[in-house]
Amino acid sequence: MLAVPPAVWAVHFTLIYALAALDCVARPDGLDIDLHFLTILFSALALLVLTLTTILAWRNRPPAGSEVVAQVVQNRFLSRMTLALSLLAAVAIIVQASPVWLTASCF
Repeated sequence: MLAVPPAVWAVHFTLIYALAALDCVARPDGLDIDLHFLTILFSALALLVLTLTTILAWRNRPPAGSEVVAQVVQNRFLSRMTLALSLLAAVAIIVQASPVWLTASCF
């Protein structure tokens, strides 16, 4: 589960820049899809997946008063790292998608 947030961010990053390239530089003539809307949609889906990952990591963390066993400590660490990576990936996605939300065209 630790690899999910960076993977979601990487897929989002690739899709955003591919759509920007299609929209601004090499838009095919027969393409009638609103690429601006697709960018916002992909960003929302990525944030939804990160939210679900965060919820799962929060639910799977061991309780604070559990025995200090190596497996419990490892699970607690992995859970906290998944939470931190989910937040970091969410911030990265919001920062990457914010120019698309704020501007409507290529310059």
